[in-house]
Amino acid sequence: MGLRESLVLGMDPGTRRFGWGVICKSGTRLTHRGHGVIRLDDKAPLAERLVALEAELVQVVTLYHPTEAAVESMFFGLDASAAGKLAHARAIAMLVCARVGLQIGEYPPARVKSAIAGGGRADKTQLGRMVMALLKLTEAPALDASDALAIALTHAQRSPLAALARPTPRAPKKPAAPAPKRSALLVRSHRLT
Repeated sequence: MGLRESLVLGMDPGTRRFGWGVICKSGTRLTHRGHGVIRLDDKAPLAERLVALEAELVQVVTLYHPTEAAVESMFFGLDASAAGKLAHARAIAMLVCARVGLQIGEYPPARVKSAIAGGGRADKTQLGRMVMALLKLTEAPALDASDALAIALTHAQRSPLAALARPTPRAPKKPAAPAPKRSALLVRSHRLT
């Protein structure tokens, strides 16, 4: 019986640059299938950019036929305008994936950095180098595509990769010996004095 293979589409949403990356997971083996950045005209109205984003993302899904998807979740260090635009791009990503029946995992940036680079404060360059190493790429992808691949890797290896990125857990301590039971008589006599 062959190993179950899954194709994970990772997405780093944006309304000017939208990163995507596809990886294949077969057992514990992870391989790169494709990546790119959808560049949108930042002078165009937001509604037009969202229409273009949907069309481009549909092409990616049609070309690679992913079986799972993952997207960066909202984070709250943004101003309201930037957060709103990010929410629009995430909505398009989720809509395109939901239309073809994909389950969508959501991962905050700190969790992706921790899972891939071993720390939630890793910068984009460190993250990119780890993505290159994990997928055995000979060339660094553009930052948005590298982030998308990191999101896909986090989703594909939710526990095994996270375990590699974290220090080995310590063996649990043996429970302390239970305290000797005091008799009810002793407790009562203590209260009387």
